[in-house]
Amino acid sequence: MPRSQIWSQRTEFPMPQPRRNRLLKIALLLALPVAAGLTTSSGRNALWSAWSSVRGRATVADRVAALDGAVRDDVRAWCAQADVHYPPREVALVAFKEERELHVFGRTDAAWKHLVTLPILGASGTLGPKLADGDRQVPEGVYAIESLHPNSRFHLALRVGYPNAFDRDRAKSDQRTALGGDIMIHGGSASIGCLAMGDDAIERVFLLCADVGVDAIQLVIAPCDFRRTDPPAHPGAPPWIDELYTLLRFEVAKFPAPRYDLGTPASAAGFFFPRRARRMMINGMNVAPTLMKTAVGTPLVRALNGASKPAFGFRYASFVP
Repeated sequence: MPRSQIWSQRTEFPMPQPRRNRLLKIALLLALPVAAGLTTSSGRNALWSAWSSVRGRATVADRVAALDGAVRDDVRAWCAQADVHYPPREVALVAFKEERELHVFGRTDAAWKHLVTLPILGASGTLGPKLADGDRQVPEGVYAIESLHPNSRFHLALRVGYPNAFDRDRAKSDQRTALGGDIMIHGGSASIGCLAMGDDAIERVFLLCADVGVDAIQLVIAPCDFRRTDPPAHPGAPPWIDELYTLLRFEVAKFPAPRYDLGTPASAAGFFFPRRARRMMINGMNVAPTLMKTAVGTPLVRALNGASKPAFGFRYASFVP
């Protein structure tokens, strides 16, 4: 039978109104929890996990289960050396573009405690905020973590809540429309507007964020560590850059500056040879253990760290260059 004739017969016998109403009510009842879940970060994360499970892909719970063991031991050690209960009540990720560092803080009470400093392996663009889609800039501002991405092309990822209200308001005043999006903190070392942390580091950050919950995480991305320096002037800065940097100075000042922590071979090498040590860690090479075997290595570590033994055994950079 021709398709046009079939369609003609269907239109001659429309669906009864009561049945149509019932289907509409069912669809509405199914849509309401989905719409409600999209209003919160944890809800979006749960819906994404459910959708990934239906599609046969890994969920956040799958990744967390796979990372249990040595990875969780490392994250617990971060908290233990800072005297922070695990999991913390809140976590803050503070990224400095100029220094290429991600500082991780946690707290169980009012005081923020520095947990660890991780090297940023990739961050495209220059200093300054993200203004447009395709400009390859890493955003600058205060952001939420919208969700955890267990199936990233770059191993694992945290989705950044860019653009935020400040970004949208300034874009409106500048008459900019295409702001871009899909900004992540992810594994690997390649970056197109994202922060690339390496696979091992993102596993630990991902697990910490999963254990704490995305609604209890805040992210600050600053051009530099305002506790130590000011960003250099750069051409093409928007007229509201001073307003943004005043806000970021205030936010960064909430977090204690980490002291030199030479409790591991990697961080000891970073103290003496910060650029070379970091490059070697990025390339997977580590000459720091040789340094720690020297006669003065361990006593110096203990003296500068103010402890009778190394603070904790995490092999990533936990030093301040």
